[in-house]
Amino acid sequence: MTSDLRERLHDLADHAPTGDLHGDAVWRHGVRRHRLRVAGAVAGTAAVVALVAGLVAVVPSPAPPQPAGQVGSLGIPRDVRPPDPWSEPTRTPGPLSAVSADMHRQPDGLIGHSDRLMLFGVSAVDGRSRFLDLPGRQVNVDSESVALSDDGTLVATVRMQGRRQLGWDVLDVRTGELTSLRLPGNQSVEQGWGYLQFTADGRFLVTNLALDGESGETDDSLVAWELASGAPAEVEGPGHYWIPGTAHGPTGVVWTRRRDVHVADPDTGERTSLRLPHQLVDAAYAPDGRRLAYVGTEQERGTPSPWRLYLTDEAGQESEVALAFEPVQVLGWRDDTHVVVSAYGPRRATVVDVMTGEVERLRLGAESTMVPVYARGLWSRPVAHPADQPGVGDPRVWMDGWFQAAIAGALLLGAVLLVRRRRRG
Repeated sequence: MTSDLRERLHDLADHAPTGDLHGDAVWRHGVRRHRLRVAGAVAGTAAVVALVAGLVAVVPSPAPPQPAGQVGSLGIPRDVRPPDPWSEPTRTPGPLSAVSADMHRQPDGLIGHSDRLMLFGVSAVDGRSRFLDLPGRQVNVDSESVALSDDGTLVATVRMQGRRQLGWDVLDVRTGELTSLRLPGNQSVEQGWGYLQFTADGRFLVTNLALDGESGETDDSLVAWELASGAPAEVEGPGHYWIPGTAHGPTGVVWTRRRDVHVADPDTGERTSLRLPHQLVDAAYAPDGRRLAYVGTEQERGTPSPWRLYLTDEAGQESEVALAFEPVQVLGWRDDTHVVVSAYGPRRATVVDVMTGEVERLRLGAESTMVPVYARGLWSRPVAHPADQPGVGDPRVWMDGWFQAAIAGALLLGAVLLVRRRRRG
């Protein structure tokens, strides 16, 4: 055994490297080996980080929720909730039950973000909210500059450029098709009070417009834009100081002037009027066109007077409905004998039985920054419970908590490997 050990030691001596391995040479040799170990540890850590980043990057992010179909089955939402501020806008959310506005968030730089007010719609299919991809910066959106068709398939907005109005945009939320309606000669006017409403059949968008291009207070006509052709048809000429009062009906273009309710057929130009005993604030005919509900007042110019709800029957007889609040708007009809009215905003909405006078309070709410605009045709359905709005979060990978945790874990692992290699050395 001793001889074998001696032979092996002799073999090692024969194959040992020659030269001076003492002093500086030994130190340089050790430094080189240490540097190689450090470089290997750094390369290993970088590989782990790259692998984690690649895995996080290739994991598919959840796609934005899509409506379950193209036929809405839900009614008016009991509570209008905005979508996640990071969610992507869309032009095809499907039929909507309501439209409102809230802050949409976008990345700004590596870690910052910017917010801007944007319209969103509540789906009549699944109840979820989605931002609407409409052109222009919607910095002045309010319920008076937004219209929603009775069936919830068309959304109209005022097209602005700074503080000047260029025209109107109409979005078909089923197909994503955008119809642009522009002022004569592609002119622009200073933003003012506007009339914006769809006819019940969705064929026309009704607006106030100066057809001769002027912008004076008495130069506007009441115009019905046919969406199929984009052509405007005048239903009331200029000369009035105020824009028309809002009104709605199952057929034609409906509007009010002081104590009169007017109905015009844009195709034939035929027009009828109804004189009422009170000054009109807002009015709406029942689905069968036989009854009229309106908010009226005794007020003459300069004389304040409370607003009240009045109903007219088939024979033209009028009655007043006592409410616990001062009504402002006729939101729509549930059926031929039940009308929905509210104070300013939907929080105090009430269903009134025009046959018995019984009232049913609807507890509606909104968490958004704009008073919601509802699809009138959906009041005939039961009020829908609000759907949960899915969270989206910041789309930047490096801002994701899981990614940051993975990077921290990779760095920690690299540090551990480096310490172990140094200890072995």
